[in-house]
Amino acid sequence: MAFVSGIAVRPSVVRAGRLSKTCAVAGAPVVAAVRPSRATVVPAGARSLRMDTYWEGKAPPSSVLGLGKNVPSGLYLLSSVLALALGSYAVYKSNLASPLTPSTVDPQYIVASLLVPISWGLHVASWIQKQNSK
Repeated sequence: MAFVSGIAVRPSVVRAGRLSKTCAVAGAPVVAAVRPSRATVVPAGARSLRMDTYWEGKAPPSSVLGLGKNVPSGLYLLSSVLALALGSYAVYKSNLASPLTPSTVDPQYIVASLLVPISWGLHVASWIQKQNSK
């Protein structure tokens, strides 16, 4: 016997622990038992690591920065400007606007060019700390 796939199930039927389907050949109702799903068990220590993603006000709390929550905004700003300068220099020296050949590619400049998006993240961290007066 084959079951009709994709039938709609009312929540009251599922809560009762029984799911009814109809036989595709005979059209007779077929009742199957539904095992209730287990609730996810979360260890007690893991609950304290969960952070709330909702906040009131203009900026999130400093705790969203993790280990950097106590770093002053000036240090974040200085590191952001430094990362932007080094990354921009690396992009300039690697000649990404011109065709790349094996002789012109320098892996150090390619890796250093990743500092440009990192500088944006540091800038945002500086803004968060400044909004929270740190």
